[in-house]
Amino acid sequence: MRNMRLLIVILLVTPLLTSAQRPVDYFNKAANQYIDGSKEKALSTLDDGLIKHPNDPNLERLKEALLSEEEQEQDKENNQSNSQGEQDDKKQDDQEQQEQEQNQEQQNQDQENQEDQEKSQEQMTQEKLEEMGISEEKARQLLEAMRQSEIKYLQHQRRKPTKRPPSGKPDW
Repeated sequence: MRNMRLLIVILLVTPLLTSAQRPVDYFNKAANQYIDGSKEKALSTLDDGLIKHPNDPNLERLKEALLSEEEQEQDKENNQSNSQGEQDDKKQDDQEQQEQEQNQEQQNQDQENQEDQEKSQEQMTQEKLEEMGISEEKARQLLEAMRQSEIKYLQHQRRKPTKRPPSGKPDW
């Protein structure tokens, strides 16, 4: 009877002992989960293992390796997005530079055209003055005299009222 009790106790205690996982079991389970592509489950399993076995170096190293790999992937994604952003910025800068160069060229052409027109107008004026036999200074004096006489004429000219005054009242 005593053997029977011992056998019953052993049978009851054995499942309890086998259900308690060793650090190696957590390590293997996490490694298999990682290999299957479930990194989050692997990290969760490692966290559970470290709660039960906080000083196990294998569990700690595997967790550090998974976390560092995750950080590297995030850095890589950030670098790719940054490099894409830099490429976009470079394209935009190149486009802006081309537009500025085109604007500068257009301004230069406009300025040259304006200078050419001014020169041709001055040449035409000089040619006309030579045909008339008048120097440039004499032409300026004549233009000033004409302007003065026009001013006097306008000042002496009587302004016409916009409204007709009533016939029975004086004009002032």
